[in-house]
Amino acid sequence: MVNTCCSFNFKKTMLNKILVGLIVGFVLFSKTVSNAQFKVIGYLPSWGNYPNTINAVDLTKVTHINIAFANPNATGDLATSNGTLANLATVVTTAHAQNVKVLMSLGGAGAPGITYRNLINADLSGFVAKIVQYAVDNNLDGIDVDIEGDVLNGTTLTSVQYENFITSLEVGLHAQNKLMTAALATWFATRVTNIAASKFDFINLMSYDAYGTWTGPGQHAPYSFAVSDLTYWQVTKGIPAAKLTVGVPFYGYYWGSSSSSYTFADIQINYPGTQNQDQKIPTTGGVLYYNGIPTIKQKTVLAIEQAGGIMIWQLVGDATGANSLLLAIDEVVVGHAANISPTVSISAPLASTVYTEGDTVQLEINTADSDGTIMRVEYYAGTFKIGEVFAAPYTMKWVGAGPGSYSLTAVVMDNIGKTVTSSAVAITVNAATLSSPFSGTPISIPGKVEVENFNLGGNNIGYYDLTSTNLGGFYRTGRVDIEECLDNGGTYDVGWTDAGEWLEYSVNITTSGKYDFQSRVANGSTSGTFHIEIDGIDVTGVIAVNTTNGWQKWQTVTTSNIQLYQGLRKMKIVMNTGGFNMNYVSVLPTIISSVSKTELTKNNNFVFPNPVVQSSSIHFYLQHSEKVKIMMYDSMGKLVSILADEPMSSGENEIEIQRGELPKGIYTCKIVTYNEIVGIKVIMD
Repeated sequence: MVNTCCSFNFKKTMLNKILVGLIVGFVLFSKTVSNAQFKVIGYLPSWGNYPNTINAVDLTKVTHINIAFANPNATGDLATSNGTLANLATVVTTAHAQNVKVLMSLGGAGAPGITYRNLINADLSGFVAKIVQYAVDNNLDGIDVDIEGDVLNGTTLTSVQYENFITSLEVGLHAQNKLMTAALATWFATRVTNIAASKFDFINLMSYDAYGTWTGPGQHAPYSFAVSDLTYWQVTKGIPAAKLTVGVPFYGYYWGSSSSSYTFADIQINYPGTQNQDQKIPTTGGVLYYNGIPTIKQKTVLAIEQAGGIMIWQLVGDATGANSLLLAIDEVVVGHAANISPTVSISAPLASTVYTEGDTVQLEINTADSDGTIMRVEYYAGTFKIGEVFAAPYTMKWVGAGPGSYSLTAVVMDNIGKTVTSSAVAITVNAATLSSPFSGTPISIPGKVEVENFNLGGNNIGYYDLTSTNLGGFYRTGRVDIEECLDNGGTYDVGWTDAGEWLEYSVNITTSGKYDFQSRVANGSTSGTFHIEIDGIDVTGVIAVNTTNGWQKWQTVTTSNIQLYQGLRKMKIVMNTGGFNMNYVSVLPTIISSVSKTELTKNNNFVFPNPVVQSSSIHFYLQHSEKVKIMMYDSMGKLVSILADEPMSSGENEIEIQRGELPKGIYTCKIVTYNEIVGIKVIMD
């Protein structure tokens, strides 16, 4: 079950798409929003397992956390749903450690509308002052106003009262360098005046709940709904695209013998294999509507191209692993950023010219004026500002949508708005021929390397494959043969491997030390072999893949005690003979169960008791006094906790660990000194 961030009513609004805004000095138009400004906003409920739910969120993939919800009492004092400021402090500290902004969201469905009305009417300035002070006292980055249509209904709260409240709150928050945002739905947009709407730093559009348990069956969050919302708020309300975010649901609705809502996580648990669909008809009858991975990715592209960010209701509803919708969003955002960051070349008025990322733009402007009038131009989505003055020729950076074909029109106007010269430019942009990370970011080691996520760049750059096409036909274009994977937790695997082929990956080895390579492979024929290289050096030697009697019968082949060194490096999987399938390679710290006396270890390091039921101690020996770092990694190789990072004395040492610090599971405790690393297996029961 989920609590949705919008009221349980909806009025559809369909508008024709209209070109908005005629800007003097318009030269080049691109609908792409700079990824440096792109926001990924996730709502975090303050009920359930809050604040521990913050630890389940991959904060590297979000820019803002909105805590839902806080509301005032009769005197205007705010309290979150669970009522403890200590929990709020935990979330703020955790998020800020990852450079994620935190806002408190006011209101929500079922907010005390009469209380808001009384406070606004009786002492508006005093109420606003308490909200601002609440943000300051709790080290928040701002306030998100989620007062919805059931409250903003003309009786409980009028449009004028709402506008007065928002106008006053904006002044108070901005005076403290705090953000003011809103979650708004189009069905009650007419109750939000254009003045009120203009005050927000950005507006999160609740582009979901077109249908719900209160209406009857229907897709509650189609792609067309998001397009319609963006058009309405830009055209009718006059809000710039950069100040809007596209809201996406991490939940769905079921209609059958009874109606209810389900998180995307619950949908994947109950109906595995449905992550790429938008609906499911259970065998018991009825229908379930939601957004699967392809639709979420499509909406993310829409948000990048026509808005300033994407908003999620709500983060705790996400599935894990490859089925994570947040992961799907991040893949699009990071991949897009990788495409648009290089420069591209155009040279007006040449047409149909082919360029490559990394070229320089030379835009020549020729004026017909004889008096030398200075030209003014605005690059609507580029590197220049409105009214910037320059003399031709001029070198610029083109920020586009990455490789593709574009038709651009350059219009130059003088200082009274008279068109002086114009030219049409048709350009084709090719991808740069460099090996670069598939997701835009090197894969972190320790961690899992999904074999199908090899580097960009093409054949003999990011990979080498002997076939001319993708024989599997899935996931990516190009030559590498990718198919659907039936391994537990697998999505795709690389098959049809042949001798001499290779796949390259940009990796970031976070800590030097000994590692195990755990390769997940299948072989329906005779034995095959491969090896793994780091920066061109064979670190594993030949790895044999014996037959598993089936191309989708999987086994793990482990190569242990491989020394790796910290830094950004290139990892390459090289097929010696081929003839097998590969799903992934996990690169994890080697777990040392028995060690001889060295600088770090005199006796066996151990955790007692293990499994950890309530509390345990990590025991280890130091021959010399030195700085020690103790880290906990989950079973996927992700760093989840740093227990210590400080100087310690020689001899026996002990660090306590509490059961409540981490969820149930198997972890690796890594003890790192200046020149040695040991790992200890820890079980949280």
